[in-house]
Amino acid sequence: MIAALPLRASGRLALRRERLLDEGERLFLAKGYARASVNEIVRRAGGSLATLYSEFGSKEGLFGAIMRQRATRLFDWNSAECQRTTNLRTALIAFATRVLDRSLSDGSLAFYRICVSEAPRFPELRQTILEVGIPAYFQGIGATLVELGVAPRKKDSAAIAEEFVCLVQGQHLFRAACSEGAVISEKHRARHIEHAVDAFLLLHPPLATKRKAAPRKRQRTA
Repeated sequence: MIAALPLRASGRLALRRERLLDEGERLFLAKGYARASVNEIVRRAGGSLATLYSEFGSKEGLFGAIMRQRATRLFDWNSAECQRTTNLRTALIAFATRVLDRSLSDGSLAFYRICVSEAPRFPELRQTILEVGIPAYFQGIGATLVELGVAPRKKDSAAIAEEFVCLVQGQHLFRAACSEGAVISEKHRARHIEHAVDAFLLLHPPLATKRKAAPRKRQRTA
């Protein structure tokens, strides 16, 4: 009976943490970083400032945790849908479509605008974005590219992921962030993704293809 108390307390703490993340995300999206108050986040989520600071360390820490969570959601899908096909190009197109759709979603665009407009004014926020949020995003994409066989495990898959994202997003993220309306048709988006995937495969052929293409060592003749 005594041993059960910490488990209940731990469960309440996990629930409180989840509520702080959810309410923090809503408030950041609604008001931006500067105008979002940790006091209001705590009031909405319940609990105390002490809990927020204990869990996240600071307002910047909370923002970074939200960015990590959002990055995780991008990959909260069944990657087997890519693995079911033996056609790598088809799998990459499905994954690229997922990445671009999430990048152009209302929530992602709002966070992008916060990063661009407010990070230069808040050094701690800028550090959190550059050292926490962005690496988490590219690490997740890199892990998927490793699964698909276009990024080696022993090398920096995050760097390859960055190339992938640059090709997939193109100028569409910037244009969408500057506009309140749709800026790309479904037909144009599909064509853009296909071209981006083809360009990526030219830069990073499947690892199996690379192995087959490796020159054989000549045997010495007596």
